[in-house]
Parts: sequence; structure tokens; C-alpha cells
Amino acid sequence: MADEKAIRERAYHIWEVDGRPHGRDREHWERASREIEAEAKKRPRKATTTAKAKAAGKAKTKSTKATAK
Repeated sequence: MADEKAIRERAYHIWEVDGRPHGRDREHWERASREIEAEAKKRPRKATTTAKAKAAGKAKTKSTKATAK
């Protein structure tokens, strides 16, 4: 789930752009949540990238030790 603060800020922005209508807060909140979730899916995950980099580093270290013997 997206960060509540990010959703709140996005919903507020949507509300302002829509002309600050009364009674549409749930609609703005759900739209903001969907937009943020969609953006999160497009971004690569940092943890996965870091894990791959660590694995590559370990592989290099092993191959370096093997050639040094």
C-alpha cells in the first residue's frame, strides 16, 4: 500500500485542480491511491537492484580468489 502521507498530498492536489468541490474526498483519495500505486509499479525496486549488485560482487570476489591460488 502506498504511503498515507503521499496519498493525502496527492488527493489534496487533485481536489484543488478539480476546483475544491465539496463531498468528493473519497473519490479524490481513491484516485490518488491508484495513481501512486501505478507509479510505484513502474519504478524498479531498489532492494532487488541492491541484492543483484551484492550477488555480482560476491561472484567477482570468488573468481578473484580462485585465480589467485
